[in-house]
Amino acid sequence: MRLLTAVLASAVALALAVSLAACTPAAPELETVAEPSPTPTAVAPEPAGDGVLRVATLLPSPGDLAGTAPARIAAVEAAVRDLNAASGVLGAPVEVLHRSAGTAEGDQLDAAFADLVARGVDVVIGPADAALVERMLPLATAAGVAVIVPAFDGAAATAGEEADESLAQRLRQSDPAVQSTASAPEAYDAVVLAALAAVLADDDAGVSIAFAIPSALAGGIPCASYGACLAVLETEPVILLEGRTGGLTAAEAPGSDGLVVGLAAS
Repeated sequence: MRLLTAVLASAVALALAVSLAACTPAAPELETVAEPSPTPTAVAPEPAGDGVLRVATLLPSPGDLAGTAPARIAAVEAAVRDLNAASGVLGAPVEVLHRSAGTAEGDQLDAAFADLVARGVDVVIGPADAALVERMLPLATAAGVAVIVPAFDGAAATAGEEADESLAQRLRQSDPAVQSTASAPEAYDAVVLAALAAVLADDDAGVSIAFAIPSALAGGIPCASYGACLAVLETEPVILLEGRTGGLTAAEAPGSDGLVVGLAAS
């Protein structure tokens, strides 16, 4: 009897131990946390300019005098004169050329773009026509030429700003055909933006300018003109070009690798 009692006691103890073991939660497995991967840093292109910033306009045929092409051309001319009055860019005068982009249905744009590339143009001030912009994308990428499109948000044309009276007078004096000054301030600012990007990159090549454009609009010390921005850069590393429009936004055209940028008033 004593033996049976002892055996039963041992059996109960063993069953209780097994039961407690089964009820005890297993220690949680430690989750392996992956180490954060470093964020890639954009690398500036190798300098490839020849020391002279060459700007060109490539705008729709100016046969329609009510259109904005004449005002844009005159604004680009005015901006280049102001740049050269301020000792040019990277120590050399800025050169300017003008070509017609024709219409979206024609093939004039391709021939005109090829001619500008052959002449060493670094920056093209292009048309806001979405169809023409689309056709410029592969041309700009292949040639490494920066294209800045005034009054363009990266996807479609915007209304554009009207020139103030001081700029409007200059436009009319340089081009009597100017009837509308819409988007002329953006065209003026596009040239100044390209010049400042060349200064920031210390290179006039189109790929360097395209890379440095965001740096000229990076939220630093505000400045309204090329000369004022150069003065800021003497003591500060970052500028914010406000330009003739009083504020600018730049948007990369999709599929352009950053070479085609729309510039609009903010």
